[in-house]
Amino acid sequence: MGATHHVGYAYTVNGHHLKTPTKQSGGTCYAHACASAIRATESRIVGRNPQSHESLVREITNKYGCDGGHVSIVLNNQCPKRQLKYDKV
Repeated sequence: MGATHHVGYAYTVNGHHLKTPTKQSGGTCYAHACASAIRATESRIVGRNPQSHESLVREITNKYGCDGGHVSIVLNNQCPKRQLKYDKV
């Protein structure tokens, strides 16, 4: 089993500013937040090719809906399959 990496929120990754937030519709802010955190974390791991933001949001909203969701439930599902670890702080 590979090393685990913590998902975290950041304004920059490796000294580069994160992209401007994408347009959200309905209650999808939780999915966009999760996708941003996952992609930011994966982009810091050498050799990882993060899934596109739009594709990841679509995957999350297909499973959890567009009327709001729980970040902890999504990350507890998404992180292990990416060898990431989510901790609530």
